[in-house]
Amino acid sequence: MRLPNFEWDEEPQLNITPLVDVMLVLLAILMVAAPVVIYTEDIALPKGSAQVKFEPLKELRLAMRADGSVLIDGEIVSNEQLATRLAQAGAGEGRNRSVVIMADKGLRYEQVIELLTLAKRAGFTKVSLATDG
Repeated sequence: MRLPNFEWDEEPQLNITPLVDVMLVLLAILMVAAPVVIYTEDIALPKGSAQVKFEPLKELRLAMRADGSVLIDGEIVSNEQLATRLAQAGAGEGRNRSVVIMADKGLRYEQVIELLTLAKRAGFTKVSLATDG
């Protein structure tokens, strides 16, 4: 029986591939689990002194019929009074109200834009056009 050729000067090589594989798996688990950890602090907040409940302002509804007549919150307004009534509705805190314009689909585009412009001139900043569906 012959022994294999063995060299005493040969240095052993360290295989680190399994170590790198295990470290990558641990890193992946840590990256998945880290966002799930939620740190919470138990804090007792003081009570507020205000006893008045805040009520949001009711939206202003403008409707324009097919014949061109305008309704403000269901009340018919003449064309001469329209700008004045919108200015009154938008006075003070009323400007923070949202305005919803509902116009008949048979109207000309210019008529609807005229009503939109009047609402903007009255100081309203939250103006939207209502659609069906």
